[in-house]
Parts: sequence; structure tokens; C-alpha cells
Amino acid sequence: MRRDAESFRHNYGTQQLQEAVDDRIGVSSGELQEMQRKINDAKMSAMEEQDKEARRNNIVVYHVSESDGGNFEERKNDDKRFVAQLFTKMEIGVMNEDTKDVIRLGKWALSGNARPTTKSRPLLVLLTNRTAKNLTTDNLYKLKHLES
Repeated sequence: MRRDAESFRHNYGTQQLQEAVDDRIGVSSGELQEMQRKINDAKMSAMEEQDKEARRNNIVVYHVSESDGGNFEERKNDDKRFVAQLFTKMEIGVMNEDTKDVIRLGKWALSGNARPTTKSRPLLVLLTNRTAKNLTTDNLYKLKHLES
């Protein structure tokens, strides 16, 4: 290989050898950058699809009164307990294991007397799969017949 380089340099000169090497490296780095851009685009598109799929399993429940619990953990446990009781009363086959998380949307605001404001925040229920969500939405008519 060294002889080939010396032969090429002898026949064409050092400047031409440098230009040939630079041209070849330039094409390779340009191709490398293009491939890297395509890989990044594919990763971003896959992440967006995963995010959309995860959001398809969410349910928002409105007008659920908030707990008077003093700290965040108590209020969160009360919300989880409410969702578990709701699914149990609806008798739709959705278990506690099908619930990934329960989150209150918005900021927790206190009124002047250090109690939560009367307006309740929506409750976001993250379910683990679409089957659980479909069972819930297909049986929403049962909510009208439930006791408070």
C-alpha cells in the first residue's frame, strides 16, 4: 500500500495526492452527516409515535372533588383510591394493575382560609393498555346509574 502511495505521488505529485484524499474523505464525511441526520429523524419520529400511543390510553375525569389531605401523598392516594372504587363500581373488569398513574391537572391552589378552592381540577388517569381504556369508554353509560 505504501508503494502504491509513493507510486501515485511520483506520477501525480503530492498536491494531487492530497486533493484526492481530501475529496474522498469529504464525500465520506458528507455521507456520514447525512446518515446521522436520517438516524436522528427516525429516532424523533419513533419517540413521537410512542408518545402518541401512550396518550391514547389516557382518560380525563372531570368534577371529582379533591381530598382535604394536607400533603401531596395523601391527596394522590385518595385520587388513586377514588379511581379504583370507580372501576370496581362500574364492574367493567379494569383492575388496579391496569392503572399506571393518576394525576391532577393544573396547579393546586389554596383559598384564603388555607383550604383548597372549591373548583376541582381534572383527574388524568393513565392506563397501561388500550383494552382497559376501551372497556372504560364502552361502559360510560354505567356512570349515570352509580351512587355518588
